[in-house]
Amino acid sequence: MPLIRGWDGTLHIDRDNRTLVFTPVHASGAKKRQTFPIEGGEDNIQHWKNLLDCARAVRKDTNSPMDLAFRTRTVLRMAMLGRQAGKTAKFDAKQRKIVL
Repeated sequence: MPLIRGWDGTLHIDRDNRTLVFTPVHASGAKKRQTFPIEGGEDNIQHWKNLLDCARAVRKDTNSPMDLAFRTRTVLRMAMLGRQAGKTAKFDAKQRKIVL
């Protein structure tokens, strides 16, 4: 099962392929296990149609919020670069830069 491991916990998609699950690193810590339904599926054509429709109408209610897309893409890029370099990748928030 593919995982994304972070400082606070782990993300994975549940066996039903309809739920994203966050499991905290420490069961007794401040963070709790959470689940998030995956509602939109993976229809790439509809995704792009929605994005272009929102851009034409100057709407911000895209299927995938841009800040979420930025954060998700950053984490995936960090994982790829870290694996390639055999190092732990970190994000420098001040410089908005990935550091190995």
